[in-house]
Amino acid sequence: MDIENIDTEWKESWALKYLKTIAAFHNTAGGRMIIGRNDNGVYVGIQNIKKETKTVADDIRNKLHIMSNTRAEAIEGKNCIVIDVPKGDKLIDYEGKFYMRVGNTTQQIEGDDLKKILLDERGMQWLDQASKVTVDALSSDALSLFLSKGKSAGRIPADIEADFNTVLNRFQLINDGKLTDTAVLLFHPNPYSVNYGAYAKIGLFDDDGLLIRDDIIRCPLIQLADETMRILLDKYIQPTYGYGGGTTSRHLVFQYPEKALRELLVNAIVHMDYSIQSPILVRVFKDHLEISNPGSLLSGLTAETLKVSHRSVLRNEKLADVFYASGMVENWGQGITKVLVECKNNANPEPEFTEVDGEFKVVIKTRAAVIPDTEALDHFKVDEKSKAILACMIDDPSVSIRMISEITHIPLATIKRRVKSMTDSGHLMREGNAKAGKWIVVKK
Repeated sequence: MDIENIDTEWKESWALKYLKTIAAFHNTAGGRMIIGRNDNGVYVGIQNIKKETKTVADDIRNKLHIMSNTRAEAIEGKNCIVIDVPKGDKLIDYEGKFYMRVGNTTQQIEGDDLKKILLDERGMQWLDQASKVTVDALSSDALSLFLSKGKSAGRIPADIEADFNTVLNRFQLINDGKLTDTAVLLFHPNPYSVNYGAYAKIGLFDDDGLLIRDDIIRCPLIQLADETMRILLDKYIQPTYGYGGGTTSRHLVFQYPEKALRELLVNAIVHMDYSIQSPILVRVFKDHLEISNPGSLLSGLTAETLKVSHRSVLRNEKLADVFYASGMVENWGQGITKVLVECKNNANPEPEFTEVDGEFKVVIKTRAAVIPDTEALDHFKVDEKSKAILACMIDDPSVSIRMISEITHIPLATIKRRVKSMTDSGHLMREGNAKAGKWIVVKK
């Protein structure tokens, strides 16, 4: 169907203001403008076609400084001007403003969108921009942490000088004599003051999705993963004690693999889109945990290809270089593979990776219930939940009902009912009081 669209526009007569549409064609994907056709699609023609064609060509050349294929052409018996505009190699402006085509409209590019395009033309990334922050505002503690981690990982020479000038120049964090935004976010005590998205937020939610409590973590990005993990483990996903494996000794039970969570946090810090200026979010629920960051996957990557060996695609190259040097990240696209392995080893289901509305999210469900071996209880005429309860009692006769619930993930009320039923049926006996007593499993 012959209609105006992203690369086609009609005008009944020529006016200088239409140069912004010509510029928009050049800045988007190229396009064609026909002069002498009205909004209804009817060809009305142009009087003095030769003079008008020259005027249009001169206006495009003199005002926009680009070449176009501007020519007179008879269409349906009417003399019209056809302007074919190729896609340009770089952005052009009309009277100091930049335009692009969106659908069948011409729209001005402003703010961060314009800045992104201009940076890309210069071969720069968002965090390569020069900052107004000076070196003396940076945190020496953050620098020391970085050097310590890097030397321990063997990725920074042991004899490198512990001063900002050496480090900033070594990792190309100075642009035209000024600190880049990368340098500031990495080492400034409060990078939030420079970029509103340079922090992390942890929230605990109930079954209805209502917030119970939260924490905000603001510190140099080089410290952000460590500090977020500290608060997460201290206040939100504390390990419990479990029993099993044929021993009565207690051991820590982690509902989520610590190394996997740390890897995901570092990935979020390194790969998030800081131009959106929205924080990393860690949402903790009863049965799962979510880590999300602003920024879609870059070209060539999907949620599925992340799970297999893939090339490393970097949105923030200089930031990634520093985290690699610190030993906190690999540069071979193996981070997600490590996460999958850690989850499997900790008995967690495989994480879910999704990308929705410009946000990348990872969901990890709590580990599978760690239940002692029940094979020896197969002759008991009870269901699997009751067998799991009995197995805990065999492993540790002094185990509490609450601890059995933490080990098996069976609700406390359900365990109490099963214990009463098995006591009544003669499968189970209790010797001593509630605090100092022990369970006796009767092998019937």
